[in-house]
This record gives sequence, structure tokens and C-alpha cells, in this order.
Amino acid sequence: MIEELVRQVTVGDDDAVEELSLVADTEPGRLTPHLGALLDHDVLWPGKLYRAADADVVRRVVARVDGGRTPGQLNHLLVALAHTAHPLAGDALRRWSAQPPPGADTLHVDILDYAREGGWTVDPQGHRRDLCGDTAYEWIMREAPRRPDAATCPWCASPLWTAADLDPAEPAVGVALAHTGWSGRLVIATCHFCACYTTLYSRVTPDGGTEWWTG
Repeated sequence: MIEELVRQVTVGDDDAVEELSLVADTEPGRLTPHLGALLDHDVLWPGKLYRAADADVVRRVVARVDGGRTPGQLNHLLVALAHTAHPLAGDALRRWSAQPPPGADTLHVDILDYAREGGWTVDPQGHRRDLCGDTAYEWIMREAPRRPDAATCPWCASPLWTAADLDPAEPAVGVALAHTGWSGRLVIATCHFCACYTTLYSRVTPDGGTEWWTG
């Protein structure tokens, strides 16, 4: 099945691309033996197809970027590389952030920003930090009392809503937040109304402090 989908993708079948994308979402390892063929045929999009790329494919992508022979593919190559989340990808992005590869002047974001496409980032010390855990958790809503002294949204003046109040000392919460490196109580406040229209952020502190963040 995968072999036939790969063959169809290499001849431009968009429906086959969608089917392979579903495989990449659920069982990315099934695509690992076929990623070299996709790379041979310049099938680079969507980048998530390369989530389970092995070291050989990652090295080939890095070599393409370094070679600079296909500048029009640079964006797609970097997205695919980020999705691999491979240590070699991290090394390459850090190197290119200091020594940009050919064609980098045409990109709209910094090289290291591509890491976020794959759910990770590089901290100021140059270390990799995962932004997503390996397990998804169900978010269960429950009523919380409104505090009369609660802060209000600077846009619509509605009382801010406590979207999360988590204590990592609770075993289940500690496991869920382990990949973040967070310690202390985590409280996230937001505007229940304005969040429907745009992404809002909270500035938080380990003592449970939270505020609507203008940044």
C-alpha cells in the first residue's frame, strides 16, 4: 500500500499526498524506508512526511541545503528537516544560524525559527528544548468560581478566566508537564471572549502568578 502511494505521489497525485500525510500523523515509522525515494523525486511537502526520517535521509537533506543547488526548495527543505527532530537537524540549524546557507537571504524567518515547525526549539544556550510532549491528554472543563477582584481584559473589560490551574506535585500533572521543565504551580488566565478571535498569552510565574500578556 505505502509503495503504491509513494509511486502515485512521485507522479503528482495530490490525493496520495493526503493519504501519506495521514500515515505521517499516525504511524510515521511506516514511511521511513520510503523517504529516500520521496527525496529523490523532490517530494518535500508537507514536511511532516519526514517525521521518522533516519540519519541517512537527514544527512542528505542537510547536504542539499549546504550545496545550495536548489535555492527555490530551501524553505521546504528546512521545514522537512525540522519535522525530523533529529539531532543532526539540530546541529545543522544551529550552524546555519551563525553561518547562513545559500539562499537564506530569501527566507522570511530566522533559521532557528524553523525548529518550531517540528515541535521543538533551541534555547539561548544552544540546547534543544521540546515544545510538545509525546502523549496527548484530554482537557476536561469544570466550573471555577469568579473572583470579585479578578483582573479584567484590557480589550473588552470582561473578567479574566482561569483556563488552567495545575499543580505538578499531583502525579498525573507532573507527568503531563515533565517535558516542559516547569516547576511550581501553573496558572493560565485569559479572556474567554477575546480568545475566540485571536491567540492570547499569559505571563506566568512558578508561584501561580498569571497576567494577561501584551507581548
